[in-house]
Amino acid sequence: MRRLTALILPLLVAGGLVAAEPIRHRFVATDESRGQLLLVDQRDPGKDWTVPLPKNRDVLVDKDTVVVSTADGFREFSLADGSPRRSVTVGKGVTTVVRNGAGSTFLGSPGRIWEVDGQGTVVRDLPISGGGMFRILRLTSAGGFLFTSGPTTITELAAHGAEVRRFDLGQLDGKTSKPYGAQRLPNGGTLLSTGYGASLLELDATGALVRRIGGKDSVPGVFLNFFADFTVLPDGGVVVANWTGHGPQDSAKGPQLVQFDRQGALVWSWHDPARAGSIHGVALLP
Repeated sequence: MRRLTALILPLLVAGGLVAAEPIRHRFVATDESRGQLLLVDQRDPGKDWTVPLPKNRDVLVDKDTVVVSTADGFREFSLADGSPRRSVTVGKGVTTVVRNGAGSTFLGSPGRIWEVDGQGTVVRDLPISGGGMFRILRLTSAGGFLFTSGPTTITELAAHGAEVRRFDLGQLDGKTSKPYGAQRLPNGGTLLSTGYGASLLELDATGALVRRIGGKDSVPGVFLNFFADFTVLPDGGVVVANWTGHGPQDSAKGPQLVQFDRQGALVWSWHDPARAGSIHGVALLP
């Protein structure tokens, strides 16, 4: 009987008769419309926490620390319980925070990029032109920068500040409006968020379109409004914040986070309007 069961079970799984394990994520997110930072653990909800944090936007996790951009710098919190650790101030208009793995923290505003060392001291102040649309900043493997620079454009700068190229997402997705950000991929390509286009565009190293993920009407019955921050998964899938409005109750309109597989199918979403408002920053945890 054991041998027969061992033979039948793989066939049932292969035939789709055994339900796959549901996806359960651990993540930290910045809630724009209710001004808070939260950790969600779908595997162990007892570890969830929420802390008030007005004027938040970008978020990252550095070992056991959550780092969030605030209006004038960044703040650090314990990953375990959300307790405050450190606050660093650099200047006005900060909307993003990113680290390079070598001890430096980079903060950005529509007019400049600051580099801060491990002690919280500004060691570089690089003027930029964010085109009035600056949102989040990401680093390239060469030490350069990617950021929104206009109503449909994202600009890449070299480490010393010279423009390398500019991506016009409006030519690739006509619904692009206020793109949110971009990330350089290991293969040399770039993944970009179209903002109110509610899509992600993957380009190859030459700038040619490889795939389009999402879109306003791509998933029947699901309200996709504005694609903000995103995390690329090891298998090529992506989790993206689906921002749904500035109002505290706008999160009732549709899922706050959505996940697409490599083929662009919606495979997971998170929607908890009782707990959180509109999400614009997300970082997945192991």
